[in-house]
Amino acid sequence: MVSSSSAPLRKNTAPINSAASARSSATNSPTMNAVNPTTSTSTAAKRLSNMNPSRSNSLNNSSENWNASAPRWRSKADELATTIDRMEAELAEAQEIKTHFERISKELEKLKIVHKELERTQFNQVDEFEASKAAWAEEEANLRAQLFTSNSQLAALQKQSAETEQADSIPSQPTSPEKIDEPSTIQTGLDVEQRSGPLKAELEALKAQHAANQTSLEHALAAAEL
Repeated sequence: MVSSSSAPLRKNTAPINSAASARSSATNSPTMNAVNPTTSTSTAAKRLSNMNPSRSNSLNNSSENWNASAPRWRSKADELATTIDRMEAELAEAQEIKTHFERISKELEKLKIVHKELERTQFNQVDEFEASKAAWAEEEANLRAQLFTSNSQLAALQKQSAETEQADSIPSQPTSPEKIDEPSTIQTGLDVEQRSGPLKAELEALKAQHAANQTSLEHALAAAEL
């Protein structure tokens, strides 16, 4: 009876002792209690790499693309800076051209005013010239009329003077001695001398007037030609 009852007891205690020893070893084992950080970090990195390989590749590709495109963006930035400098220079030049254009426009307006004034002066001078020309033409006509009148008077006086001289040159008829001292004959000679003297003086005055008229006419013609 004893042997038969003890055998089951041993079978039942063995698992109990085995479980207890397992708990004891788990509690007292330094390997289970102390965790190595290096091993855990590398393991986590491996797990992360294994869990997200596509994300890691995307980051690597983005970094490579950025490194490859950085010179290109830097070149574009330099080109943009150069373009900005060029546009600023062109803007300054355009501003200078605008200032120069405004100054030229003001000078042009002044020249237009001066030109209008010159045109007005020229028109006035033309009007004055036409008026002077008409006055000279009228004066020329008057001088020609005076010259014609003086020529006619001169011709008449010359004819009268010639007739007077011809009358003076006619020889007197022979008379008797008692008729030489007749008062009528002496009076006739005195009358002829008295008439011929004023005629000669008037003739000389008309000649001088004729010469003056001729000179005035020549001056008027010369001025009209100018």
